[in-house]
Amino acid sequence: MSIGSALQTGVNGLRAQATKLATVSDNIANSATVGYKRSTTEFSTLVVNTGSSASYTAGGVTTNIRTEVSKSGNIIGTDNVTDLAIAGNGFFAVAADPAGQGAALTRAGSFRADQFGNLQNAGGYYLQGFPLDPQGNYVNGAPSLTTFASMETVNVNNIQGSAQPTTRIDYSGNVSAGTAGPFQAGIQYFDEFGASQTISFNWIPNGGAGSNVWDLELWAGPVGTGQRIGDLSGIDFTGGAPGSVAGTPNYGGATLNLDPGAAGLGFNLNNFVTADGAFDLTLPGPAGQVITLDIGDENALNGVTQFGGDFSPLTSVDGSALGQLQALDIRDDGTLVAIFDNGEIRPIYQIPLVDVINPEGLNPIDGNAFTLSADSGNLRVAIAGTSGIGTLNAGALENSNVDVAEELTTLIETQRAYSSNATVVQTADEMLEEVTRIGR
Repeated sequence: MSIGSALQTGVNGLRAQATKLATVSDNIANSATVGYKRSTTEFSTLVVNTGSSASYTAGGVTTNIRTEVSKSGNIIGTDNVTDLAIAGNGFFAVAADPAGQGAALTRAGSFRADQFGNLQNAGGYYLQGFPLDPQGNYVNGAPSLTTFASMETVNVNNIQGSAQPTTRIDYSGNVSAGTAGPFQAGIQYFDEFGASQTISFNWIPNGGAGSNVWDLELWAGPVGTGQRIGDLSGIDFTGGAPGSVAGTPNYGGATLNLDPGAAGLGFNLNNFVTADGAFDLTLPGPAGQVITLDIGDENALNGVTQFGGDFSPLTSVDGSALGQLQALDIRDDGTLVAIFDNGEIRPIYQIPLVDVINPEGLNPIDGNAFTLSADSGNLRVAIAGTSGIGTLNAGALENSNVDVAEELTTLIETQRAYSSNATVVQTADEMLEEVTRIGR
């Protein structure tokens, strides 16, 4: 009977509009939720084929809920470096617990360290990433780009500073021409434990005042009281050799005497014939630290010189003392780096982004996250900014993609449609009542 089908269709319409009202209310409630994705209710007609063109049976309506996963919200800045927003495609890889169980995807990047240092967002999910060694290499080997297998929870609590022993000293500057000297310069370097130590340079004119040939004594510690660890004698600044320039060093007649750390001055005699002015110096101590000392190229102005003027030693020394963690930073490609107060900058994690073939096919779950489904397709893992994946913005968050004004308009439409369906139910009820009277 058509009246009965109309009554049932009205009930279906009420149910469908109630479902739409539920999605609208959820959207409005989450309009300020970071990374929230708007849900919509789409209607589809149901047609009942009666086999006759003389009558019509109402089929009603069915609903389909869709989540606008691919629609991005506005990005806003924050003052927290572990707040992360994605500009473009992609999701953060997260897990329901610190052990990495319960893998999911999310755009909610409001990550904070928990009591153990694990980065966790407001939905309770833990950020996943690839651990890196100090050279920026993957600790667990080449990562999987189709699974979460190579990832682990990002932890910022156990980041320790390190000391970097000095491996090279570059020396430059002027020794005063026509003077008697000697000239002394103490150079600070870092030993294998990160402690500050001193190598002293003692420049002595070979032949007395006014000589253009100089000897260099090297001391571990102060000149005269420390341990003498080497001599470089016969550095000629006259410019008399073919191709040489007055005031620049010529090493053709120089002799390098190095003490490998034994007591006394039992030097190993070696002719110093290198033209780049660099040699390896073994320092006293159980570790036998070796430092490459470079005093400049032959016949060049990039190292030691002898001109009229003041003694002006300049040095460049690598290495560092033990550093304390000063700050964290996250680059656009997702590399989380630790910055230490000794100037060391060390990569700690690579935070990848994950994408799927059909983001709209993902399953929404609690905590503003998503899981894979048959409709979403397989996932792919990539470094931010590559392979069509978006970039990371540290110190920023993605707002909800809900437009409150649009939702309020939809709310009014839903209310009117609900009332109209209620009228259909009321009218069908009155018509059935008339039929009932006829039968009395």
